[in-house]
Amino acid sequence: MIISEQLIDAQDKLLLTLGKALPDGLISGSFGLVRAYTQHRTEECIDIYLPQIKEDLPEIKGEYTILEEKTEKRWSFPVELETKVIFLKDKSNINLRLCLTKDVFGGRFDFTRLEIGLKLEDLEGIYHRVLTDYINNPDNLLLALDTAYIDNEYHLVDFFSVFQETLNELGRKITEEELVKTFSRTLESIKNNPFQAKRVLTEKGVNISESVLRRWLEAKIQEFSE
Repeated sequence: MIISEQLIDAQDKLLLTLGKALPDGLISGSFGLVRAYTQHRTEECIDIYLPQIKEDLPEIKGEYTILEEKTEKRWSFPVELETKVIFLKDKSNINLRLCLTKDVFGGRFDFTRLEIGLKLEDLEGIYHRVLTDYINNPDNLLLALDTAYIDNEYHLVDFFSVFQETLNELGRKITEEELVKTFSRTLESIKNNPFQAKRVLTEKGVNISESVLRRWLEAKIQEFSE
């Protein structure tokens, strides 16, 4: 695994290229959270949201070697959503991953236009995407961790009512009981394999232990069960 400083430098260079290639591109999700707000871990996938996914990116192909392109299912809730994943290698032989996703929340949240040309979504929008990613992938410890950071620093419950309003606009809703199921599934995964949980957190440079994450999950289950 390459050290995080090398990865971050390589990602920064790719972001400069993306700023020219994707002027409507929005940095958000876990990548936006980690790089712009918390720096609590490394995130390998550059999350870019777009009004429409472009089939071809000649600006990238001119500077990078495309190793693989594939489409992965991202959400089944609140809408069916797929992500185009592009695996690249730069001229220094550093592997990078670019995730392009249609922006179903387009226009709902504020953003800042960065000097590189891309937009950075405000924390409220990032929270929506991270929480939705987590709800759709409760076995992903890193998404649970990202949600915990937002909760501890910016108060998850305060945002939850806004999350509900957004879902209502999409004709969907989520209950506290469903959130408890998400938290419980992650907690069960940690308890069943604590060594794997420790390994995942260590590999991503996370500065908290799996026991701290476990206690946060237990607290959230109790809070949303009351």
